[in-house]
Amino acid sequence: MTSASADYSHAEGYGTLTLGNYQHAQGIFNAPSSTAGAFILGNGTNNANRSNLIYAAGNTVQITGSLLVSGSGITVSGSLRTDSTASAALFVGTIDGGTF
Repeated sequence: MTSASADYSHAEGYGTLTLGNYQHAQGIFNAPSSTAGAFILGNGTNNANRSNLIYAAGNTVQITGSLLVSGSGITVSGSLRTDSTASAALFVGTIDGGTF
């Protein structure tokens, strides 16, 4: 069941839930959050196994899974890092005038 239970929130897809005000949830069986204004793209398999492919709130975007970015004009502002659980990281391109 899809349910938007907070003020000014919207849920679409299958089994999606919104718990915070001003949220948008879409996809299938998202892992809900009470954070106001969150954008959530669920990719869970059932009610007992909820997960999110994309979760965005405030100034943070979390992607769970792989991210493929391509193009000739990609700009990174700020820091680009991997966490300690990453098995390998590959970056080929230019950051701040340096080629990697």
